[in-house]
Amino acid sequence: MRLDLPSRIEVEVYAIHKLSHYLEEIRLNKVLMIVSKSALHNNYLEAKFTEMFKNFKTYHIIFTDYQGEPTSNHLSHTTEIARTHNVDGIIGIGGGSAMDLAKATSFQEKNPSYSIQDVPQLDKIDRLPLITVPTTAGTGSDVNKIKM
Repeated sequence: MRLDLPSRIEVEVYAIHKLSHYLEEIRLNKVLMIVSKSALHNNYLEAKFTEMFKNFKTYHIIFTDYQGEPTSNHLSHTTEIARTHNVDGIIGIGGGSAMDLAKATSFQEKNPSYSIQDVPQLDKIDRLPLITVPTTAGTGSDVNKIKM
């Protein structure tokens, strides 16, 4: 059995407060943030996002135009946004769907000749830098390979 885990896992209450620090640390200048609507409109998180975005040195595009499980149409759309804006990283904030779409986008943008269905057969995955911020517990979507 082989487990593919991220190179770094931070487990901390309110770790999202350090997001701008992480972006600077890995030198991201322009990111696509895939955020679940429920996370964005949570009163606490909305206030934190507003505060963080004011202080971000990193240019960011926020995408929330999906509901439920991500589809290939969602992936095509987010990949197109990433390419059009020439982003250098992807952030997924929310539940499993937001993180799955973020992971798939980071892979697809870097590997246009592959299909997302090719991922399970690949030994190594090349993708854009990726940060996932789970706002729910249970699926492990934030730390598994790419799953959609």
